[in-house]
Formats: sequence, C-alpha cells, structure tokens
Amino acid sequence: MTPSDLAWVGADGALGSVLAPALGARPVNVRCPKFAEKEPLAELQNARTVVNGAGPRVHPGLSPSDYLREHVGTALRVARSMGEGSHLVLISSAAVFGSRRGLVTEDTLPDPDSFPVPEYAWAKLAAEHATLGACAGRGVALTILRPSIVYGPGAGGALIGLRDLARRGLRVVLQPESLHEHFLHIELLRKVLENVVVGQRPSTVHAYTLADPFVLRAADMNEAFRAASRFAVPLPIPVGAVGQSLGHWRSKLGRAAPMTAVVAAMFALDNVYEWRNWAERLTVDLTSFGRSIFDEFMGNEFG
Repeated sequence: MTPSDLAWVGADGALGSVLAPALGARPVNVRCPKFAEKEPLAELQNARTVVNGAGPRVHPGLSPSDYLREHVGTALRVARSMGEGSHLVLISSAAVFGSRRGLVTEDTLPDPDSFPVPEYAWAKLAAEHATLGACAGRGVALTILRPSIVYGPGAGGALIGLRDLARRGLRVVLQPESLHEHFLHIELLRKVLENVVVGQRPSTVHAYTLADPFVLRAADMNEAFRAASRFAVPLPIPVGAVGQSLGHWRSKLGRAAPMTAVVAAMFALDNVYEWRNWAERLTVDLTSFGRSIFDEFMGNEFG
C-alpha cells in the first residue's frame, strides 16, 4: 500500500507520531474547533484506507464538550470525507467498557460511566456510533479498534511516568496488589493495524478490543517499579479507593480531579480483555508478545 492509499488522521498525536511513519501512512493533522464543521477534507477523498487516531487522551482541563467536539466532531468529518468503497479504521478505546468489569468479551456491553473519566469514555463511544452511521450512508467499510492502555517505546503514558518516577527516587506501590492490569504494547498495536489496513476490505463492521496476550496484577507492577530503582522511597497508593473517589470529587467540587489522581485510577480498572478471538480473526502472530516484552520495556533505560 502506498502513502497515497493510506492516510493517518491525527498523525501529530501520541500514537500517530509513532505508528503513522511505521505504517508508511500519509499524515493528516486535523483539529475540530467547531463541532458542526462539515467541509470535506480534500486529503482523504482519494484515500483507499484511513486510520482515524485523532482526539485528545485524558487530559486535565478538558470539559465534556471538549472531548465530544474533538472525538465526535472529527470522527464525523473524517467519515463524511471518504469515498464509496474505501475503508475507515477508527481507533477508539477500551475505556468504553469502564472499570471493574472482570472479563470483557465481545458480548460485554459498554459502561462509560464506570470509567475514571466518564466524559472521555462517553466521547469515545459516541464517536463510534457517529462513525458507524456516517459510514453506512456512504458505503465506507468500518473497523473499530479499542486498545487498552498502550505502552512501549514512544507511547508515553502513565506506565512510563511511574517507572521514571521510581528512577528519580519515588516508587509508587499500587494497592491492593490483586488488581488486574491489562495493557497493550505499541508494537502489537502496529502489527494489528498492519494486518487490518493491508487485508481485504471488510464486508461488515468489526470491533476488536485489543490487549496483550498476558495479564499482570498490581503486584507485578510493584515489582517492576522496584526493579527500576531499588533505592527509591516507597509511596503506597490505594488505587482502588482513588478510582472510587473520582466521581465524589466531581460531584462535590464541580470540577475534574487532579491528574495525579486520574493517573492512579487508570491502574484500578481491574479489567481483563479477551484477546484470543481478535488475534485469530486478524491472523496476528503473538509469538513475540509474551510477558518478556513487558519486562524488557520496563528495564530499558531509554524506552
């Protein structure tokens, strides 16, 4: 597939800046200052496949309308800009399933309200539905990818932030240690995208919730942080209580909780995502994505 065939919307974002070049995608940077922007994007009208990875991550200071405008508004504009017979790959988020769901399968219903930042999860789910409607009316094939928390070289995020904090002398100790921690390595996401964009155009809509083929617990995270810096001062963090308190913070104070509290709550999702079905359907070889890939990243001085 040539760059003219494949475009990445949001190539200046955290994922796009790493994955768009890796896939050889033509970068398209779009913001949505107005929700009702309907002017088609000329850069997408001749693209065979478009990956839409636009929209902000969970970020302090963003209101529910900000998340909706950026995620839903951009998603609609992208879908309406594509031609009949093309293929749109929407990068949504496993956040739509919320937290404390146990095993999340293809039959699990979304629960955005239980996510630590529900306005983000709702915006992601609304973007899925908006894109679905727009694509159906234009003859555009749609694949929805819902990655778990992404980590790995260049991915940034909460995981590397806590690892580097330990290296600077303050080691977070997540509690309770029985909580499930299910992430997605950025290289596995790249492999999935590679298979999706070069494969045959899907005849029906598919949604895949993506995660590593292994599950960690908070105890494994604590050991990884300890190994990152054995001489750091431990700081116990009851992440379960933090996650439960975010809604109380919002309702009583009328504003979002501090970003440090939100980051801690990301490690209290306690979800396990079924990965076998999508790996089989997308024919992704998981041989090199065992637990060692997590350990290697956490121990990499430059990762």
